[in-house]
Amino acid sequence: MLKGAYTSLIELRRISKQPVGSLRLIVLQDADFLSDERLCTKFFQVIKNCARAGVCVIISDVLGIQTQRQINSESSISVLNVINNHTLNSISFSCNIEIDSVQRSYESEVADYNKKASETSVISIPFSEIEDVNQLWWDTTKDGITFSMGRSGLDTISLRLGDEKTQLHNVLITGAAGKGKSNLLEVIIHSICTRYSPKEIELYLLDFKDGLTFKPYSDTNDGAYLPHAKVLGLESERDIGLATLRYIENLREERAKIFKDAGDCKDISRYRKNNPEAIMPRIILMIDEYQKLFEKADDIGLEAAEVLENIVRQARACGIHVILASQTITGVAALLGHTENIYAQFPIRIALRRP
Repeated sequence: MLKGAYTSLIELRRISKQPVGSLRLIVLQDADFLSDERLCTKFFQVIKNCARAGVCVIISDVLGIQTQRQINSESSISVLNVINNHTLNSISFSCNIEIDSVQRSYESEVADYNKKASETSVISIPFSEIEDVNQLWWDTTKDGITFSMGRSGLDTISLRLGDEKTQLHNVLITGAAGKGKSNLLEVIIHSICTRYSPKEIELYLLDFKDGLTFKPYSDTNDGAYLPHAKVLGLESERDIGLATLRYIENLREERAKIFKDAGDCKDISRYRKNNPEAIMPRIILMIDEYQKLFEKADDIGLEAAEVLENIVRQARACGIHVILASQTITGVAALLGHTENIYAQFPIRIALRRP
């Protein structure tokens, strides 16, 4: 993990601004195995450098003189070795511990730790650390759409839609309220619109929640306006959602006809390679709280389910991809009978942690 570039795990955590890796404490109650010269040599090879990897060792035992000398010869190893309150080195202590007081102290410490943990804010990673904001609209969607979502340690986590090798075309996102679902959608949108121009990507954004997620993109005065957004539905009505699905299905049919008339073109990637001057952007349909569109098994809900199923099953070759987000993906009335066929077309599934 350190890759020779960092002096310790703590330094890596400080630079990455995240709790990378696990700090570990190894406690040995008996160290009889140290009498074996081979095991003893291997043990000291391990503990000599384990501190930099976030591993600490405590040995509680009477050590042999040779082992004690070996420990004392290592400047990187600190020893607290107490026998009947008589020290073998420069540290000595004595205590009288009552089990009940230990239990009470432990419970108090755990409660305090949990309280502090719940009050600790999530570490924020600047967007400039996952995308180069100084270089805009530099990529092409000819072979797919790549976007970044965040960081894991020092690695940037990215996804690629539309790659025929991986066959990853649609994304399903779920997570309890307050767990960052809307923030994740914003990061995806910003990453896509940083990389690709409006000629390369078109966004159809529908919000069936409160409209707050996509609202900033409608303001042309504060610089947040997105020219990539062809549809921006804030606090969308269900009939608007259905109309958008119908429109995208019509686009799919039009593109399928274009590919057929063009001859040797089975998908958007081949079409753009054969026709470099042709303008055909990829399309992303993103619906936040999509279950609202299908919550009633009425005419709108049932037709929307049929159209969505057709889109996710056939539209990927036409460069049309779907990102659905919701707090729940079960018990949606209008999707009954369509659930298996629809969700099977979402190989990328992101579940944000629950409380």
